[in-house]
Amino acid sequence: MAAVLPEGTAMPVLRALLALAVGDSREVTARLAGFRPADRVSAFVAAVCSLRALGPDADSATVLPPLRAAFDLAAHPDVAAFVSENPLFDPPATAASLGESLANLLVERGEFQEALAVYERLMGQYPDTHRYARAHAELVGRAGETAEALAKLDALREQEEAAGRHAEAEKTLETMVRIAPSHLPLRERLVDIHLKRGRLAEALRELFTLAQLLERHGRVAEAIAHLRRAAEIATLMGDWEKVEPIYGYMIRLAPEDIGLRHAAAATFVQHGRIAEATAQLQEVFRIARTQEDYDEAIAALHQIIALDPTDLTPYHRLGEILAAVGEYGQAERVYGRLAQLAPDDPAIKAKQAALAALAKRQL
Repeated sequence: MAAVLPEGTAMPVLRALLALAVGDSREVTARLAGFRPADRVSAFVAAVCSLRALGPDADSATVLPPLRAAFDLAAHPDVAAFVSENPLFDPPATAASLGESLANLLVERGEFQEALAVYERLMGQYPDTHRYARAHAELVGRAGETAEALAKLDALREQEEAAGRHAEAEKTLETMVRIAPSHLPLRERLVDIHLKRGRLAEALRELFTLAQLLERHGRVAEAIAHLRRAAEIATLMGDWEKVEPIYGYMIRLAPEDIGLRHAAAATFVQHGRIAEATAQLQEVFRIARTQEDYDEAIAALHQIIALDPTDLTPYHRLGEILAAVGEYGQAERVYGRLAQLAPDDPAIKAKQAALAALAKRQL
């Protein structure tokens, strides 16, 4: 270690390095207490030794002075050259790692202005590392300057897209969404990117969030459109734990929407969820009967019967509604089917006979 440090490095720094290497934090603190190395490299090494000796559980007020000192020193060319050529620490203590740690600590302490200054320095030192620009903009947004932050990030995103750095552009877009979580077009753009890259779970999550935001704004039809898309994705993934709640959400938004319930029933049938499909079709029948849409009600009962031909209840309902609209012949055939399923029920046979008589009168 003496060979790589500047000539004349004081013994306390060397002893502190040795103590740090063997894990003796108290010795590090004792050797460096009140000591101020004359040259920058030694001062940098001493600051990092003091910082590492504190450990991960030290309070922020104690960590901040050596962390600030190490970051400030790391910006000097002679220190940067020394760090790149002589990796004394594990993990390495670089301007980037120290700056990120300092910025995070300052944010935790609510010292946003200094954190912004740290990110600005990092942006200047590492112009190709865009995460610093994102972090800086996110802090600007947290300070209430949302429009300014979004404008900066949108310019960065366009630059990344133009350079073919699509993964970076996506991270930038995600940062924009965090800054403006209710910005619907940003979230819609993020959905498209997730789908383009095959990240269905992420797209599903964004679509659900979009629907919630739209519901809050009273834009129910748009919310349902996003939820329909989400249901298609969840079905494609075979994730039934999500499919059913998504349809439940849609139906809560539009409980009397017959088309929506048919879509739910069709999806459930497609994947063998007969009980769930039947429940939706029963609701279709209820709504249609309330609205006096007898054709729709009859069609729903036929679908229910097709799903479970042994259930007597939909036959009874179908016979009754056919008779009510004057379709006595069809009603008589329904009761004929019921008589086959329940041959010992005299009431069914009586209704069948009465309907047969009415059908004859119509001829």
